[in-house]
Amino acid sequence: EAVITGSEAAVMLDNALDLTAGGEEADPVTALALQGIALSAEDPVTRGQAAQALYTACQLFEQKNTLTLEEE
Repeated sequence: EAVITGSEAAVMLDNALDLTAGGEEADPVTALALQGIALSAEDPVTRGQAAQALYTACQLFEQKNTLTLEEE
């Protein structure tokens, strides 16, 4: 089982949530931290951190989709 760093996990979550799109200069780790998902860029991600990050990402995804539907 391969270990990933917080930075690698942040890039994956950013790709799913599209947080740094639109010309923002923030790196994925910073963009996630601004949304309440704190990951250390260089440290390995624990199962607990991964679970919390995915839970928060799901909430953000739902909020983003709810806002998009309300705008239409």
